[in-house]
Amino acid sequence: LGHAYEYAFPPFPFNPLLSVQYYSLASQQGEAEADMALSKWFLCGADGAFEKDEGLAVTFTDKAAKKGLHSAEFAMGYYAEVSIGGPKDFEVARKWYAK
Repeated sequence: LGHAYEYAFPPFPFNPLLSVQYYSLASQQGEAEADMALSKWFLCGADGAFEKDEGLAVTFTDKAAKKGLHSAEFAMGYYAEVSIGGPKDFEVARKWYAK
């Protein structure tokens, strides 16, 4: 349902808060894709719903990466490379990219 509310698949309206709520439930059940979806929400925020939070974005991406989600491993490398959620660290970025 998080996906349905994120992309407004009929009959579900676009609703960032419900999307985050349902993705959070899936995340609590160990779904790495839900962790990554939450990361994307928090990386950008949602106008009128919640502000962006790079720290939470990195937290959820790291959670997904530790479960072996390749897109999350790449994202962790990118975040380290361009200083999202912390200082630039090319060595950390290389380690994530090498996974």
